[in-house]
Amino acid sequence: MIKKIFIKVNSALFFILLFTFLFTKTNYSYFFSFYPAENAESKVIVITGDSYAGYLAGFECYKDYNFLIYADAGKSTKENFDMMKEAVNAYPDTVIISLGVNDHNKHEKPEDFSNRIEELILMCKENQKRVILHTYMIYDDDEFDGAKSIYTVVDYDNELKRLGKKYSNTFYIDMSDYNNEIFWQEDRIHYNKIFYDELYSRISTALMLF
Repeated sequence: MIKKIFIKVNSALFFILLFTFLFTKTNYSYFFSFYPAENAESKVIVITGDSYAGYLAGFECYKDYNFLIYADAGKSTKENFDMMKEAVNAYPDTVIISLGVNDHNKHEKPEDFSNRIEELILMCKENQKRVILHTYMIYDDDEFDGAKSIYTVVDYDNELKRLGKKYSNTFYIDMSDYNNEIFWQEDRIHYNKIFYDELYSRISTALMLF
């Protein structure tokens, strides 16, 4: 009985502190929000990245996990790096890094992309946090103006795979079987809810495996 009361009081204090932070933090320029789970006492997970992170949180909220999201659409990991470092330093012990399009479209070197993700992983490892990565997905790059990238989408995905194998606190989710335009949204850049429902399912399984 006492334990149940403690859990309820602890949860209430947690959410009071969280929402106080959400509504008083006014200097951020990226999207920062809290998406609750169906059960308010569920695990809190950080999701960070670009618009892919935003869609993951938006499509899959109100289910099994509370999502604390740090995301900025249309930005590369270079542009979002300070935000992503802030995200991995937040209190939850599980971080999902969800990325697509922007590093490839902005011609960021895959090795620089990889170095930034590796730094985030090492920050998490130092603090006993888990990291989940997923496939860097194909998209219709004809939707963007400018010169074609000298790199391929696969170059970035290979770096994520490598990091997933290298670090024990990191899990790479293979979504290559959904790497198909039939799962694209109308803009031919982002993926639809069918894709994200499956990604969420695989994330849930990953959380039970490591």
